[in-house]
Amino acid sequence: MDKPQVDRIDGIPPAIAIDQTNPVRTSRSTVGTMTELNDHLKLLFARAARLYCPGCAREVACESPERVAKSLIKKFSGDSKRALITFSVKVPDNFTSEEIETWLQRQGYTRLHTRNKKISR
Repeated sequence: MDKPQVDRIDGIPPAIAIDQTNPVRTSRSTVGTMTELNDHLKLLFARAARLYCPGCAREVACESPERVAKSLIKKFSGDSKRALITFSVKVPDNFTSEEIETWLQRQGYTRLHTRNKKISR
């Protein structure tokens, strides 16, 4: 149904009218998907929600690289001011470790630490 040509209606609760001859109806169609209400709800929850870490239950906050660096330096102030950040790379079954190392080096990684050896180039 088309929206009524009014500016304001008082005393009538909001309602949704759905045309039942929708050709796109599937078994997964709901009032929310047919009216596109789900899209608005997703945006609302994404903006209003707060994200918490499932491990420690603290609120997750957006951090800048500078703020993370200052926090690490403060936390480890007695140690040297150098930090080495590492991450694991899963080697797919159809690649060898050497192929992955070559690909990472082409991406700009200069230090690779494997379980068997340490590679610096």
